[in-house]
Amino acid sequence: MDPRIRNLASTTFGGERLSRPAIAEIQETVQFFPELSRSELARTVCEQMGWHTPGGATRLAFGLRMLGELERLGIVRLPAKRGPGQGRQKPLQFDHRTAPQPTLQAELGELAPVRLETASKPAEAALWNQWVQRYHPLGYRQPMGAHLPGTFFGNY
Repeated sequence: MDPRIRNLASTTFGGERLSRPAIAEIQETVQFFPELSRSELARTVCEQMGWHTPGGATRLAFGLRMLGELERLGIVRLPAKRGPGQGRQKPLQFDHRTAPQPTLQAELGELAPVRLETASKPAEAALWNQWVQRYHPLGYRQPMGAHLPGTFFGNY
């Protein structure tokens, strides 16, 4: 175990006591994923340690504060904070499949059969993202963190 961890005067961070092996595990995680952002590291550590709110969300703010404190103590080295504009999502590329069509004036029953499908393949997800961006009043925002569905629906 790293002597900096062994010699800590206190292992309490943000009112939560951590074991020295848990701190060593966090240190190893940060070293293992040097390309992750601070937020991504905090999410990873929260998932790893089971730090969730009663509602099931990750305790991201706690994870960020705890990682910052570990960095201040010299136990981990976090990546530099990213400036504004970095990490923004790429604009969606539209194609003919979601181009405006004439408006339908009909009851749903008149359009039967209607079926819903899960967009589980990357091409299906990309098409869904186009539809949402083009026609939903709030547009499309790439999901992240705890809001990611089981299948990745990014636009890469």
